[in-house]
Amino acid sequence: MHWTIRSARYGDLDRLPEVERDAGARFRDVGLPRIAEAAPTPIAQLERARGTGLLWIAADESDMPVGFVMSSRVPSWIYLAEIAVITRASGHGIGRSLIDEVKATATREGLLGVVLRTYAQVPWNAPYYVRLGFEELAEALVPEALIDIPQREPELGLDPKARLFMAWRASK
Repeated sequence: MHWTIRSARYGDLDRLPEVERDAGARFRDVGLPRIAEAAPTPIAQLERARGTGLLWIAADESDMPVGFVMSSRVPSWIYLAEIAVITRASGHGIGRSLIDEVKATATREGLLGVVLRTYAQVPWNAPYYVRLGFEELAEALVPEALIDIPQREPELGLDPKARLFMAWRASK
């Protein structure tokens, strides 16, 4: 499969919910059906990320999105809020390339790195991020702007006890 990473355009936004739904369906296989059935990221939130330059897509040969990563800036870090790659495109390095774009932005902006929150035991979550250079982030080191995320997770159908913060640190 041939694909290109690029900044998201306004015309891409309506296609991203379907990418997210397709990618989320995998969670049924690991006993997390609520994630698979969850509503995708609202278009307004995607547009905000696009407006700040922190929404990238992987586009196929037809320039159609097959994956995306949405991030935001928090003091000293970039927070990776969402990444999704459609099932037929998984296993081709698209997720890694999208995350590399976020890492490159953090490095270019002189930030500490990239922080995210994910499931500890889901194979394409924490174990995958470890392979990409992320490490568990102790609660005491979680950026203040993100500290309340675990308290909001139950209303989103997420189990905060099964999740953790992770960080990739940019080298200075």
